[in-house]
Amino acid sequence: MPRDAYESDTGERDTPTHTDFINNAPVARRIGSVHGGGRKALHRRGRAIARIMYSQGRTLTGIARIFGVNIKVIRRVVKLPHVHCPKDELPNDYDYAGDGFKTAFPPLTTSEKPGCVDTCSSSSENDSDEVASSAGVGCKRKKSQANISTAKKVKRRQPTPYHSHAFDAYDSDSSLSEPPASPPPGPSTPRKRRLPLPKHGAIQTYHASLLADVLKSMLGLDPVLNMTTPAHIALFEARGFTVARLHAMSRWAASDISEALRRLLSNKVDNHINLDVFEVVMLELALTKLEAPTTSTPPVKSLSDALSLVEYLRNVNGFDLAGHAQLLGTNGFTLERLRHLSSMASDSPQMVYEVLFRALQAGSPFVEGGSGSQSPGITPIEIIALEFSLRSHIGPIS
Repeated sequence: MPRDAYESDTGERDTPTHTDFINNAPVARRIGSVHGGGRKALHRRGRAIARIMYSQGRTLTGIARIFGVNIKVIRRVVKLPHVHCPKDELPNDYDYAGDGFKTAFPPLTTSEKPGCVDTCSSSSENDSDEVASSAGVGCKRKKSQANISTAKKVKRRQPTPYHSHAFDAYDSDSSLSEPPASPPPGPSTPRKRRLPLPKHGAIQTYHASLLADVLKSMLGLDPVLNMTTPAHIALFEARGFTVARLHAMSRWAASDISEALRRLLSNKVDNHINLDVFEVVMLELALTKLEAPTTSTPPVKSLSDALSLVEYLRNVNGFDLAGHAQLLGTNGFTLERLRHLSSMASDSPQMVYEVLFRALQAGSPFVEGGSGSQSPGITPIEIIALEFSLRSHIGPIS
């Protein structure tokens, strides 16, 4: 992929994914704030993501809230990239952000101007860049014809078409200084209208559409091998398959891919359909040819090298399971106990799966929320990824 001529700030940071922006959820804090040593609060990928989301119409306040950083950090990256990060080559931003952002938030053309998005955590938060349009044109609140002469028009920032000069809309006299803060909202200052967040069902539909597209690209459009029917997609989602996890699985050993697909998709364990042998084998072959993800992943830490449970879970066979660290800790799965469980795998690999399945999988009575399709817990594919890591590929389970 294209890279900057001079790269900087490529160390690890807490960086939100495209899913975090779809859900409007702050990034999970695992590394914490980075200070000193000449390091910036956002590394190269984070700065690219901030500029992309600003070009999509997100406000500075909303982007800062999801990143968990001060709004000034986002403003410098977005408004003054040539001053605060001169080595960043803006046309390469999408390559650094990753395929997920290019798919979920594709570059806008000049003619594309969707409605403004307000993701502020509080309606009292204000910023001059969010009230005034960077291009001099804003969204105007509609008023009735009777009082249009007295109504004040509220300007909203429009999304900026994404190109190499997309963020040059600032006053040349103030290019080296921060934009002045707008006055606090008063009786005569219109409050910003907060738009509703996407519903959970809409997000699920979006992810199902992405999954179906990837399956089509893997298997082709031959109706004889159609695995994108609603019943098939429901099966894949119930087992925990996502686009990112399919890409991660493509780097597994062929024997592990075969075993995982067979155990997850060919056994009739609930009301979902199951794949026949032909479908499983074709999916297995297609998965081994799927391109590996272009986004960077945390380094793999073995059980013997990891210093903490979170550090180990951040990359388990390509899966980021750090979000389940609290569940594992609550149910008594410490790093030492995982090491003990791994040592038992050579004599009883089946036991490794049984322990993980009964204690951690969604629907288990030991998982908070009890049984049910909407209960929290680890998905079946994540259980198998963790199991394979603990077994250290000792041998398959029949």
